Amino acid sequence: MAHERPHLRSTQIITNKHLFYALFVFLIIAFSQILIAPEPYNLIPFGLIAGTVFIAATFLYPMIGLFLYLLFYLIRPQELFPYISVMSYPYEKFIAIFIAVSIVINYLIRGRKFELFDIDIGILLFLAAAFLSVFPAIWVSGAKDTYIIFVKSTAVYFFLTRIVNTQKKFNVVIWFYALSVGFIAVSSTINYYMGNYEVAMHIERAAGLGGEKGAHSDPNSMAASLVLGFPFIFYLMKSHKGTFLKFFLTAVMAIILWTIIISGSRGGMLGAIIMLGLIAFHSRHRALSLVIAVITIAVLGAAMPEQYVERFSSIVHYNNLEDGTGAADSAQGRIRGFLVGMEILLTRPVTGVGIGCFSTYNHEYHGSWLQAHNLIGQLAGELGLLGIFTFAFFIYKVTKNIKFIREYLSLKKRKDALNYQIATACKISYIMLFILGMFGHNLYRFNWYLFAAFTAITARLVISQKGEDDRADTTPSPTPVKSSIG
Repeated sequence: MAHERPHLRSTQIITNKHLFYALFVFLIIAFSQILIAPEPYNLIPFGLIAGTVFIAATFLYPMIGLFLYLLFYLIRPQELFPYISVMSYPYEKFIAIFIAVSIVINYLIRGRKFELFDIDIGILLFLAAAFLSVFPAIWVSGAKDTYIIFVKSTAVYFFLTRIVNTQKKFNVVIWFYALSVGFIAVSSTINYYMGNYEVAMHIERAAGLGGEKGAHSDPNSMAASLVLGFPFIFYLMKSHKGTFLKFFLTAVMAIILWTIIISGSRGGMLGAIIMLGLIAFHSRHRALSLVIAVITIAVLGAAMPEQYVERFSSIVHYNNLEDGTGAADSAQGRIRGFLVGMEILLTRPVTGVGIGCFSTYNHEYHGSWLQAHNLIGQLAGELGLLGIFTFAFFIYKVTKNIKFIREYLSLKKRKDALNYQIATACKISYIMLFILGMFGHNLYRFNWYLFAAFTAITARLVISQKGEDDRADTTPSPTPVKSSIG
């Protein structure tokens, strides 16, 4: 009888118990740093622990890294908390690198299918046009710095569209964005009533947190962020049936509107009025919604402190240079920005003066450092015909996707679905970006590319739903956009 080979007994060198003991010792050493190292260096061990856990978790679950990136991108805690700001590391850059690597790993190792979105082509072409404007720019180093910042603004688009691939993930991202807008409004209002505001244009103006260099410290920029984010909160409220959630989101919207008022931003206030009108126009009960919008504006006007009444009423003085409100000078500045942009287009038609170089040209030829304060003037002046055509193509791709989403879900009688509501919010916010662009140079503002990501993800989810519907019935439906290949 043949002897049976004995089974080899495997020995586990490192067990869970060993890992627990190692972690326990490491934590003791880390806690000891509180007593030994001065602030803020006593937090370094915890930073190392958190960083190690983050890197490992991001490689396994890119969604974790994405949320941390969105936290720094939208709320910017590095501007709010002294411990973070003292150690001036490029947090966003490090997080972005880890996310990019994790995406590549998921494509190469986990075998995820590569998707090329319809909107990708538009953004990549526009990025290429901005890149080509750097070399012949009238201020090359300034153009290069602006381009790097612009690339960071578009990175959020590529991260979102590559990581957020399910309805559940998308719902969480939309809520995160909506709550970040609410946070800006609530924190700015609290800050204002605590006496932390800036005095400009003879009024007290609420501004965002983060000091002079904060992302939302400028009242006009903060007001624009609130106007652009409001539709998403409104349509989130509309798509949910829970009474508590509706009440909560309604309260947030009321605070947003009040924050826009105390920001003293004329563009923000005018934008809020137009935005409320657009929301009413897109309602099923259009007449009733318009009445509610008018009543809302009237109530806000009645409750508005006198200093803001005078500020906003000066909008109608856009052609009176002697009224002392500055409204006419502001309006004339927007017109001058457009005209200078056309002037540059005629002299440097292909690539313009270079990305971010409008004020340099304005100073050199007109003696003023003012920016364009006009979207069309900025686009034509800084990026020329290449920028105009590629930006128009990008917007065309976005609007085509929004149209498909709304038409398909309307045909399937799913107007109450969240994806239909988000597509409507994107449509209204894009219209507001154009309108606000007539008062400001917002060409490189992150909202263009964040909302493009929302649109691309929604289109992918709807196309997936369309595939399921087509297998279930034979009802004809609109031809989908080519949101993905492969």
